[in-house]
Amino acid sequence: MVTAIGLSVRKLTLAGDPEKLRKVGVKPLVDLPGVGLNFQDHYLHFSTFRAKPGTESFDEFVRGNEKVQKKVFNQWEINGTGPLATNGIDAGVKIRPTEEELNQMDSWPFPEFRSGWNDYFKDKPDKPVMHYSVIAGWFGDHMLMPPGNFFTMFHFLEYPFSRGSTHIVSPNPYEAPDFDAGFMNDKRDMAPMVWAYIKSRETARRMDAYAGEVTGMHPFFAYDSPAKATDMDIATTNAYAGPNHITANIQHGSWSTHVKPGKAPETAFLNSNQAAIREDLVYSKEDLNHIEEW
Repeated sequence: MVTAIGLSVRKLTLAGDPEKLRKVGVKPLVDLPGVGLNFQDHYLHFSTFRAKPGTESFDEFVRGNEKVQKKVFNQWEINGTGPLATNGIDAGVKIRPTEEELNQMDSWPFPEFRSGWNDYFKDKPDKPVMHYSVIAGWFGDHMLMPPGNFFTMFHFLEYPFSRGSTHIVSPNPYEAPDFDAGFMNDKRDMAPMVWAYIKSRETARRMDAYAGEVTGMHPFFAYDSPAKATDMDIATTNAYAGPNHITANIQHGSWSTHVKPGKAPETAFLNSNQAAIREDLVYSKEDLNHIEEW
C-alpha cells in the first residue's frame, strides 16, 4: 500500500496512520499504520563503452542520421521489424555472487551485504541479487557524447533492502504527496551495486565489439590505477577517424589512455576463432571507494 487515502468509485476510505492523517486535517476511520510504508523499487546505474566501427547500434538513428532513419522507419512500416521492434536490450543476466566473491565483498569498505545475504538470499537459490543487460547503444543526450557507436551495461538491484515511504500532505487527494524513494538508505545495498559494475565491465571487456570505455561514463579512478577507464585503441580510433583526420591519436591535455591488447591465445589448429585473453582488473580499496562515490 502506498497511499494514506484510498479512492473507490462509491466512497472515500480514510485509512492509515492516525497521527499522520490527523496532522494534515483528515479524520481517520481505520487504523492502518502500515499504509504508505515499505516503498521499494529497483534502482539502477549505467556504464557506457565504445564499440568498434560496424557494430550494430541505434546511435546513428537517434543522432538523426537521415539515411539511417529512413531505412529504419521504412522497415517498421513495411513489416513491423527492425530496430523499432526492440528496446535495444539484446541480452541480460541475473546473477548471484559465489562464496569467493562474498568473501571479497566482506573485505570491502562497505561490508554490510553479508548479513543481507545470510538473511534473504543464501537459502533461496531462485533469488538473483543483481541483473545486468547489454544495450545496443547509448540511452542519453548524444550532444554530450563523442561520435561513434556504443553499447551500454545497465544494472539494477533485484531485491533492494532499502525502503521508502509516501504520505498525504492535505485532505486533497490530488496534491502531490510527501514521497521519499528511500534509495540507498540501507547500507546492505551498496556492495552488490559495486559488484555488478565490476562483473558487467569484465563482460564488456570480453565482447568482440569492445573498443574501450567512454571515460566520462565510468568512475573517476586515480590516474595511476590499473582499473582506470581507458579509451579507444589506436586501430579503432583510426578506423573511425578515416585517412584525412589530422588530430586522431593526439593526446595533448587528455587523461585518457588507449586500450591495451589482451594476451595472445595459445596456438590451436582445430579452432581459428580465438580471441585475446584479458585478465580480470584488480580493484584497490581506493578504487572501490571511487565506484561507491560514482
